[in-house]
Amino acid sequence: MSGTVAEAALSRSAIDVDCTAMHTSGHPAEAFTIGMEEELFLVDAAELQCVEQMPEAFRLEAKAALGDHVKREVIGSMVELVTSVHQSVASAGEELRFLRATLAGIAQRHGLALLASGTHPFANWREQRVTPKPRYDVVAESLGSLVKRVHACGLHTHVAVRDPTVRISVMNRIQRFLPILLALSTSSAFWRGEPTGLKSYRSAANDETPRNGLPTRFRDEEEFQRFVAKLMAAGYIPDQTFLWWSIRPSLRFPTLELRITDCCTQLRHAVALAALYRCLVHTLAGDPDIAAEWEDHHYLLNCENRWQAMRYGIDARLIEPVTGATETVANLARSLVRLLEPSALQLGCADELRSVEAILEDGTSADRQLRIYQAALAQGAGPAEATRLVAAEIAALTLSA
Repeated sequence: MSGTVAEAALSRSAIDVDCTAMHTSGHPAEAFTIGMEEELFLVDAAELQCVEQMPEAFRLEAKAALGDHVKREVIGSMVELVTSVHQSVASAGEELRFLRATLAGIAQRHGLALLASGTHPFANWREQRVTPKPRYDVVAESLGSLVKRVHACGLHTHVAVRDPTVRISVMNRIQRFLPILLALSTSSAFWRGEPTGLKSYRSAANDETPRNGLPTRFRDEEEFQRFVAKLMAAGYIPDQTFLWWSIRPSLRFPTLELRITDCCTQLRHAVALAALYRCLVHTLAGDPDIAAEWEDHHYLLNCENRWQAMRYGIDARLIEPVTGATETVANLARSLVRLLEPSALQLGCADELRSVEAILEDGTSADRQLRIYQAALAQGAGPAEATRLVAAEIAALTLSA
């Protein structure tokens, strides 16, 4: 598979990166702690339509049970679950499973349900309401009516990279692989009751807002901070949390936050992607030469790869920026998994990393949504009934192990 994105960019890792190299380079495995955040839709259990605002009784019970692990989102029909900091992907996944199950139980008592998907199959963004909260008031003022268009749920994964210089270096180089992660996560095939032709319409909706998509490369931490300072001095943003890029350094934690991925309907898919991301960060932090070759036009090629992943998901073909060769996402993902195995063994997440194969074999949530929709139409259902069946399937899988 020479000439593929994964092998061209990670050609040295299979030979040079091993456990000893990681430790002697100052990046021990235990330093790469992980945390996961996922946004979910809160819907009426009977109709599966989004609520206008989170009911106060539900919010209070959820807060009493989960504390700061549950948060309101900018749109009133969305809720966020946040894990603790973990030493292993497995324990982070177990906590997220507990959080989902607990919140789902509370929702059921209030006649509500949870949907884990990048977009809701038939909700109308125009009917959404902004959550009354000072920060969200600032967001709404900044975005105007576009704030309601951000009615989309993502999976955000934090991995600790404590050295700011290394953090920026990894952020620069990991972008070559982000279209693969997006393709594997796609779960937003519908918008306002219609198939969009995209596997990740969430990405397209987010692109309507500023400071989204793939960031440029920064020479170092100092250049990044100068960039943020200029935006703040101009009054465009209050702080760097208003950088909504596909990947960004966290303001509050010494982490690199992956934001490109859609919310995964099946929890096991989320855990597999968390393992893939953590291993990739670990490998890149250990070898600054991996994916270092870069010309200005490579950014545009990578943006094209992101579009291909948005459009076709795991059926996409991506271009290797240096050689110009193209390869399927499936082959790239399998190659990447093989090349990350040394990191997976050191980080204790080899089983979770290998679970990427299940996504490739079964398809993503977007693939499943489209199969259900087409099958319903073939059996005589109308579009409205078909999209409701899609929502029902998402709700059921949100609760599955």
